[in-house]
Amino acid sequence: MTRQRTTICLLATGMVALASGACSLLFPASTAQCASDEECRARGASFESAVCSPESLCVTPTPALFGDASTVGDSGVDPFACAALPAASPDPSRQLELTIKYLDFASGAPPTGTVVRLCAATDSNCANARTTLEGSGPGTAGLDGGSGWVTPRADGTLTTKIEFGFEGFFEARAPQYPPFFRSTSPALRNPKTEIEQLLLRTTEIDFLADQALRKAGAYDSVGHGLVFVYAQDCDQKPLAGASFTTTALDDQMRLFYIINSSPSVEDTKTDSLGRGGFINIPAGIHTFTGWLGEGESRKRYGSGRVLVRVGAATVLVVSPSP
Repeated sequence: MTRQRTTICLLATGMVALASGACSLLFPASTAQCASDEECRARGASFESAVCSPESLCVTPTPALFGDASTVGDSGVDPFACAALPAASPDPSRQLELTIKYLDFASGAPPTGTVVRLCAATDSNCANARTTLEGSGPGTAGLDGGSGWVTPRADGTLTTKIEFGFEGFFEARAPQYPPFFRSTSPALRNPKTEIEQLLLRTTEIDFLADQALRKAGAYDSVGHGLVFVYAQDCDQKPLAGASFTTTALDDQMRLFYIINSSPSVEDTKTDSLGRGGFINIPAGIHTFTGWLGEGESRKRYGSGRVLVRVGAATVLVVSPSP
């Protein structure tokens, strides 16, 4: 994900020594930028979370949890810096680009017979689907399926313009798949967001559940749902070594991690692709929290909240957050 140079410099400055001149491409380190926090914010939207440092430079505060130099990569940008950004309030005057690409899990090809719609997080039944979603044309999910459905293009993509700060979900339906809900949280703030989503057939989900729990009929889709959780940093890169917890409670619920493309209930953290989830999770709104480290050194890096539906697969990204 490409960030504007101004934002990159703000984040980088907050993660390294202020005297290092990390943003000298924009501002010479010897030049005073501000005398107050208000003067920083007056510089524009890219400085909305900046404060005026003792050196009179506009910087983004470092998250207390991940604010040590060891988290800063070769680029000089802390991959957890977005946790310090303020909540993105919806702003219809600032339009962003949002793209999702669907692929069939088994074949790797775009799915057939699939329809998709985009809904706001507060519109759980999607009574008012967004009308800006574009694909190959309108679609239908049947007489009782509601409105707003769009058929993906031949390559599996759909695109839309959406307001800054939007939080919601894509809903995908097809006869061969259970309902799939892909959350767009955290609130969108980047000029472009691209999502790739795999769709699994009901038989494939049942097989993977049986394999993970080592028993037949392991997934109770009649009374529960399935949640896939992805651990990602601020640049949408997967986090290895992450673990997940949830506020959901159910005796049948099991946490799993996807290790080398296979589900495992024995492993305790993600591999380099940062994937895991919960099987047999009860319906309702639940919080999912991501952690890094183990034992006393374990620290929370972020959390997300999503509605889980019976018989459906829900996909959530947990990225750095306050």
